Amino acid sequence: MPVAPGRSRPPPLQWFHPAMRRTLSAEGYQLVPGSIFPWDIFRPPVAFLGRFVLANAHPGGILVLQDRPDTIDATLATLCAVVPELRRRSCSFVRLESLLEQGR
Repeated sequence: MPVAPGRSRPPPLQWFHPAMRRTLSAEGYQLVPGSIFPWDIFRPPVAFLGRFVLANAHPGGILVLQDRPDTIDATLATLCAVVPELRRRSCSFVRLESLLEQGR
């Protein structure tokens, strides 16, 4: 599994079956593992989500947040809380394509 820039190990909890990789590749998709998972699928308080994201943000990090109908409000609140703080820390936000180009 590829390691994101600035990381010494691959992201946890991601296993992809070879057939899944082949199917995605055949359809023109590229599998991209995330690296920051704030457990939002379990709907913790927004304060926890924000602290988790800020504590785990790193260069090349890929944040994975849910956008299901029952989590979208927390997702938006989390982003509204963490984006200004990450910008204050001189973090930038780029399209996934940019990260993929850097990794090549």
